[in-house]
Amino acid sequence: MGFLVALIKLGIKWAPKSIVLKIANYKLKGIAEVKDYVVDLDARTVYANTLLYGETEAIEVWAEHFGIILENGALFGDN
Repeated sequence: MGFLVALIKLGIKWAPKSIVLKIANYKLKGIAEVKDYVVDLDARTVYANTLLYGETEAIEVWAEHFGIILENGALFGDN
């Protein structure tokens, strides 16, 4: 499982920001637009600056102590 966790971390760290933003904005089309984001895997925090459609000001979304549950039920980030 250590190899899988390391592979997931590398994928998240190496993903180009422009590609991630394009994919996120495609998925949120008609709902919101992600302007910026920061992922800190060591601290397990995610920040996103998002503009909801129809609004004039962006909102800041924070997620702390997140984890990803794998198909086998294991919790990624619970080292």
